[in-house]
Amino acid sequence: MLLPFMKVTVVSLAAGLIAVLVAIHALREQRTARIELAALRERAQQSSDQLLRLETENATLRKENAALASQLPNPNDLARLRADAAELRRLRAQASSTPPRAQIRKLADVPPAPPPDGETTAPLTLDGTVRLSFGETMVSGGWQSQSAGKRIFTLLTPTRLDDGNVMVAARFAEVPEAAVETLGLKELRTEVRAAERYSTFSPEAGAELVRALTQTTGVDVLTSPRLVTRSGSEATISIGGHADGEGISMKLTPEVQPGGDSVDMRMKVVLPPPKAKIEP
Repeated sequence: MLLPFMKVTVVSLAAGLIAVLVAIHALREQRTARIELAALRERAQQSSDQLLRLETENATLRKENAALASQLPNPNDLARLRADAAELRRLRAQASSTPPRAQIRKLADVPPAPPPDGETTAPLTLDGTVRLSFGETMVSGGWQSQSAGKRIFTLLTPTRLDDGNVMVAARFAEVPEAAVETLGLKELRTEVRAAERYSTFSPEAGAELVRALTQTTGVDVLTSPRLVTRSGSEATISIGGHADGEGISMKLTPEVQPGGDSVDMRMKVVLPPPKAKIEP
């Protein structure tokens, strides 16, 4: 009788143990599910926070884009600015291609002109004194040339050499009447044989004028002599081979001024007379 009872008891205990184990397992799974659920909720919250940040940044970007769009120029204004810029470039190019005008001055110590006598074979002369800074260019002349429709201009540029001597670069150029005004030399034109007026150009403007002369159609540089002498000493040069066989003569006496930055140039330049009749 005891043995069956013990069997029943063991079975009951085993069933109870199994039930406990099942319950423990269920509790573990429930705990695991709760942990996973909590993790999912945390990730969901993080995603929600990130989405909120993105929406905030997106709203900020929309505001910034709207502000930038309001600052963009009107297409009509932009077209007008481009047209103004093109006009400015054109004016700059025109200014760079046109030598600057210089103030017209009168030569000092010019000998009095001889009374009219109807003589048409007298030479053309440039006789007087000019004070220049070293590197400046003096332009004078403006006489009618032997070549029809042209005028002769004289350019003189003094330079102080390292040894203290003075070098004067001279240029004699025939310029077509049509180019005289373009080159800024209109006010130097003369109908008398003795030139009395001149212009001075800064070193930069003088270089630009020389460049314009060499690039202007119809301009002929007759000769470009250079004279070197001491301050106070006369330098003389004669250049032959002009149109009618007569030459150009030039006498220069430079006097360097105190400080050494400027020079008084006493000059006498003589050119052959033109074929056309002008006043003596």
